[in-house]
Amino acid sequence: MYYSRVPFQKSIRVTGRLASTETQSRTMWIIVRDAENLPTNFQGLTLPTNARLVLQKIENRLYQALDFVTV
Repeated sequence: MYYSRVPFQKSIRVTGRLASTETQSRTMWIIVRDAENLPTNFQGLTLPTNARLVLQKIENRLYQALDFVTV
């Protein structure tokens, strides 16, 4: 099992995808539970309640392991 705390304010989308080499039909179960009014911490810093996470995408580029990437 894998547990991960993911902060969100109003809603969250969870998507699961099996490896493309799978030829059989499989079932995937995901359980999402919420807890209200918990502080969000990141590396020991408590974030404000209105803080937003932003996804940074870099497409059509290949990087070597441990390369620095500017976002």
